[in-house]
Amino acid sequence: MTAYTLRPATLTDLSTIGMLAHDIWWKTYPGIISEAQIHYMLDAMYSEKALQVQLENGYTFLLLYEGAKPIGFVAYAPMRPDQTVRIEKIYLHPAYQGKRLGRKMIDEVATLTQRQGGKALELNVNRSNPAKGFYERCGFVITQEVDLPIGEFWMNDYIMRKELA
Repeated sequence: MTAYTLRPATLTDLSTIGMLAHDIWWKTYPGIISEAQIHYMLDAMYSEKALQVQLENGYTFLLLYEGAKPIGFVAYAPMRPDQTVRIEKIYLHPAYQGKRLGRKMIDEVATLTQRQGGKALELNVNRSNPAKGFYERCGFVITQEVDLPIGEFWMNDYIMRKELA
């Protein structure tokens, strides 16, 4: 049986997160956003410097492994005063989707959030991203539709929320 583990990332894992992001994004986003936007967003959010700033700003990154092989990650921001935690990034290599591993990452963030007294999770998803259905199956509901500028591009997203029991 294959062992999947989830562990907190450190500064020494930033290059791994960046490599995973590049691999997953190029397999996921063509057809959803332009190649130019993929390049821009990867450079803006997944350079080692950008990832280091996110860690310094209190983001928590969890890396998912199959044995010793990194296959995905989730990152979330510090809890807001309304007791909500935002999942800022959640990516799983497409070869591993459909194995309940994305749910494993969400469940871990939910557990850690509840231990800190959190009441809800929130995330954004591109309105054309098929992952929206996955989030709905995990208990998230759309609360808002937003168009957010990023550089010369736009993120056309849904904000989704999951109340924690």
